[in-house]
Amino acid sequence: FDLVLCFGLLYHLEDPIGALRQARALCQDLCVVETQVVPNMSGNVDWGSYRFVKPLQGVFGIIDETWETHGKEASVTGICLAPSTEGLLWIMEKVGFVDVQLLPCPDDGYEQLRFGKRVMVSGRVPRDG
Repeated sequence: FDLVLCFGLLYHLEDPIGALRQARALCQDLCVVETQVVPNMSGNVDWGSYRFVKPLQGVFGIIDETWETHGKEASVTGICLAPSTEGLLWIMEKVGFVDVQLLPCPDDGYEQLRFGKRVMVSGRVPRDG
């Protein structure tokens, strides 16, 4: 597909990274993602030992939709992962998108987008593949 839209889906999934990989596999030009996001956390993590420190690239918030699984919009299992904006941008690059960017919200846009509770992000497929 030339255009892949992923609106209001990622935060209902147990495997949002897998969904972004699938979006990349289907996409031939532009992918636009709209999703709920959680606050970011920055810093470093001791990775197996205090000698091996890795920086956080973003975070996922674990959301419980157990009591909402009867609805068509909710997760099938009730376990949902919502990314931070920084994490979403980083993951989109790691799954193969380029020119990944946060899309601006107009001043009169949806309040969740205006206040950064939700975001729209775009990424392109590299010209060579």
